Amino acid sequence: MRYPKFIESGAAIGFAAPSFGAASEPYRTAFSCALKRFYDWGYKIVPGPNVYKGDGIGISSTPEKCGEELTEMYLSGDVDAIISVGGGELMCETMDYVDLNAIRLAKPKLFMGLSDNTNMVFLLTTLCDTASVYGPCAPAFGQQPLHSSLLDAKNLLEGTKLMETGYDLYEKESRKDEDHPLETYHVTEPRVIRAFVPDGAGGLREADSREEITLHGRLVGGCMDCLTTLTGTRYDRVGDFTEKYRADGILWFLEACDLNVFGIRRAVWELQHAGWFLTMVASHRRDGIKHETLNHLEILRPLGIDENNIDASLSMQVPESVRESLAEKSGPRHIPQDGYLVLCPIGSYVRKNLSLATAAHIVRHFSQRKPIFLIGSAAEAKALEEIARLASLPPNNVLAGALTLPELAAFLENASCLITVDTGPLHIAQAVGCRTVAVFGPTDPVVWGPRGEKDTVLYHKTDCSPCWGKGKCEKRMVCIEGTTAREIIQAAEC
Repeated sequence: MRYPKFIESGAAIGFAAPSFGAASEPYRTAFSCALKRFYDWGYKIVPGPNVYKGDGIGISSTPEKCGEELTEMYLSGDVDAIISVGGGELMCETMDYVDLNAIRLAKPKLFMGLSDNTNMVFLLTTLCDTASVYGPCAPAFGQQPLHSSLLDAKNLLEGTKLMETGYDLYEKESRKDEDHPLETYHVTEPRVIRAFVPDGAGGLREADSREEITLHGRLVGGCMDCLTTLTGTRYDRVGDFTEKYRADGILWFLEACDLNVFGIRRAVWELQHAGWFLTMVASHRRDGIKHETLNHLEILRPLGIDENNIDASLSMQVPESVRESLAEKSGPRHIPQDGYLVLCPIGSYVRKNLSLATAAHIVRHFSQRKPIFLIGSAAEAKALEEIARLASLPPNNVLAGALTLPELAAFLENASCLITVDTGPLHIAQAVGCRTVAVFGPTDPVVWGPRGEKDTVLYHKTDCSPCWGKGKCEKRMVCIEGTTAREIIQAAEC
């Protein structure tokens, strides 16, 4: 994780308004006093263009202007740290205009704010892997006298106090209003801490006040009103974050602004069902190049299961009802019960495909010896019919979209061999025990190829393969065209 540099006297503090600003009282007066206080502490003051704006909806200005202000201030070499001017309602809309990719690559700097600023504090940590501060917004530093929690926040930004112990009292009703903009926190309620620990039976019990409880992990969280808005969006990469720091542990801190008791319970339920509290996450990262089957089996690792000790062969049982359905279609097309060849010359994109001439050569050769059928989707009918015409193959032998996937499995189960490019029927044939001759070009057979002892892979690797079909091919698809019809025929006859 990236840790920003602490600030010291003479540093420049930027004040941004990605959520509410200080356009109205009591915030305007409090913010002005806060600026003077930071100046007296020896800091340079850099207010952003939106701090006194009030033309936005739920935020200081338009989402575009608020996002631009925050991005420019974070990327600026003239600003050493940023404190938000206020928490509002719709900072989530601001985030669509914050360049988080640029911020991720920029020199890290401290950002502090709370409430609606969860949108930046939380995403800085989980998306940009940068430590941030969930703490008071700028106007709070204008109060008279200054509560000790504000001094603690200042000392944290300066790196002079890195251990927090909490406070004996908290504020239930604020006295700050337009007539009293500098009122300090009205702390009247005693702090209550309730701890719950595992009960040994899969549940929780309330810990005795004399029990010593030690937790460790990376602290992450914020305002639940905002966090639930982020769940399931493109900003939700919590799974990646918790997986990266799983060995360290994750400590969640959650607070609520407008949620009532039931709203809080619903919010916790939503975060839980979004997977944010998972203790084990299957990583999407791959350990080198290996078969896709093994990549999928790796999800069992967090359970202590070694995928290398599992039979990774594909297997599929074809129901008798499907065989009966295939038999009904076989009569009119004169499909024998077994012993026929199948050719699947077309893949999911054109670079996988056999040329029409190569496919026709294969069909012409085998059609003189045994039945051969062309398979593909209905969208590929025209190309398959052209191959059949070139090879003088009867139209009934072209099964373009004629079979359902279960029927295709039954059809391949009875075939003597499937000649195919890298596409779906290859894997179905594997699952029903049909021998395959697989022709690869722009994709890697190590990842997608057949794994049976009687299967054959034809692959003439080039310096540009595998390219996975991306970009424009500058070499006339030599990877797939390099495999000749003669090679394919010889492999299928073995």
